[in-house]
Amino acid sequence: MAESMKIIERVEMLMQNKQITQAEFSRRIGVPVSRVANWRRKGSTPSADLIPLIAQVLDVDTHFILTGDQISQKSTNYDLSVDEVELVEGYRCLDKVWQKVALGNVYELVGTTAKIKE
Repeated sequence: MAESMKIIERVEMLMQNKQITQAEFSRRIGVPVSRVANWRRKGSTPSADLIPLIAQVLDVDTHFILTGDQISQKSTNYDLSVDEVELVEGYRCLDKVWQKVALGNVYELVGTTAKIKE
């Protein structure tokens, strides 16, 4: 899914999921709104020096911005189904508030308020 997207399309998707406006995003990465608008309109790629800052603002790793692939931060032996991978990817696109809401829903569905161990 995200792998076939252009960098700016991934950035737009993350901005939308995190409810960050173009003006706010521009301010946070230190570029004029017109530059972000040009990336979006032309489908062009932000300069390489901005990618780490863009990733930080959108709370994802630079590898995801560049490729659409997630890098595992922990080595696990989990075999995840396609649905499970989609859940994790969707969760990672949410801002912190919505991540807490999602976890609350999971706890409610499984009938526990115990914190899931990492």
